[in-house]
Amino acid sequence: MLRKRVSWFSGSVLSGGVAMYLTWLGVADKLPPWSLYAVGGVALVASISQFPVKGEDGSPRPFVSALVRGRGNVNMVAGDQSPVSRNIIGTGRSTQHITFSGSELTYSDVRQIASDVGQVEVLPAVREVASQAVVVEIESRIGWMTDKVVDRLNEQDPKPFDSFESPRFLAALTSAQRGYAETGDDELGEMLAGMVSGLATEPIRSRKEILLRQGIDVAQRLTTEHVNALATIMYITYMTLDPRFTTEGLISAYDGLLKPFYGRMPTGEIDYQYMSSVGVCHPIPLRRDVPGGIYGVLHSHNINTMYPLFTSAEMEADVFSDSGLDGQDIQKLFIPLTVNPEGVRYTPDGQSQVRIEDARFRLHPDLAKVVLSESNSRTGEPLTEWQARLRGLVQQRMLTPTQLEERIRAEKPQLAEFLDNAYRTGCFHYLLHPVGFIVAKYAIESHAPHMAQAVDDALAGTT
Repeated sequence: MLRKRVSWFSGSVLSGGVAMYLTWLGVADKLPPWSLYAVGGVALVASISQFPVKGEDGSPRPFVSALVRGRGNVNMVAGDQSPVSRNIIGTGRSTQHITFSGSELTYSDVRQIASDVGQVEVLPAVREVASQAVVVEIESRIGWMTDKVVDRLNEQDPKPFDSFESPRFLAALTSAQRGYAETGDDELGEMLAGMVSGLATEPIRSRKEILLRQGIDVAQRLTTEHVNALATIMYITYMTLDPRFTTEGLISAYDGLLKPFYGRMPTGEIDYQYMSSVGVCHPIPLRRDVPGGIYGVLHSHNINTMYPLFTSAEMEADVFSDSGLDGQDIQKLFIPLTVNPEGVRYTPDGQSQVRIEDARFRLHPDLAKVVLSESNSRTGEPLTEWQARLRGLVQQRMLTPTQLEERIRAEKPQLAEFLDNAYRTGCFHYLLHPVGFIVAKYAIESHAPHMAQAVDDALAGTT
């Protein structure tokens, strides 16, 4: 350190001062004396800024670095051409540790890899004999599929771009590229892109990864009508809609969810036999004997919305009067709703307050499973007195499957016609195989993204 400082003094201060004085002698008769002091002051500050000091790691560094090095923060700029995809953690005033937790691939790298693989693997024989216009269209569709997959992966955190270095993932991607390149069907393309992006985060040869790979292959062998039928089976047979719906709201919700499939369903049971042969569904021969038909299925799956909401007065008089329940029990067992949104007030801590005369009640789904179960209880235990009384009250108010059918026909005739045709052609005589669940999930996701969590809940309930 002493040698560095001696070198600084002789090289910066001494020699600089001598050079400045000799220069001044040549211009002393042309400039005022204060100019020498001004220039000398600037030179002195510059020299002091380079004075050697001891750094935190023991090595010498200029004094100015101690002033401008900041508080140990690291500023990094990441863009489309940057490989930065990691966590930067400052652990000292100058020493930085970089923990890599992302992919080294840039967006450009990913798109280029996918494009290069597609150029080689997707329809090479067709390219050799096709016109230039056809080749351009194939390449355009490959690019479309690649962008869809990359955009979906970019929405995930962390971004699994390192999958593009996996031969198994690239094989699935090229299969999806080929399927879309052959058909140009955007609905199929959206579904395939969803399955490919879902595949990227799954461990190789795990159950879900294998099902997704099979789904990518099978979806290309199904018509749009076949896929719509799988989604319809998922909606009607496996999903229960939000219990906060009124019966009228429930009918409108089904109409909205199924409307994209109106007039776009298989026209005969031979379609379902084909779907069974490719492994997406299997027949249930006794399904034709379900009481109430398809309307009975809708009724049983949404039984907790088949009765009018209870008012607070009705609950107080008929349920809570001698039940022994306190306020916390009531909040856990019932869903409080309001019939007058304008009467809802919100407190500063985010709580909502509803006037008691505007409050309505629906059974909590967990309570409904016990009270409305055909066997009275899932555990075999008898209902308590207030539970039995509540069951009787609900059954008195509940619609029958026939009444539900009448309401659907009156309020949503197109929905009724759709359900009748689907039932007549055999749609609800089949249940889904595991790969059928996968195809239905991504078909629904492309039509109704807001239903993604409900679909996942339905899938979890089947495992």
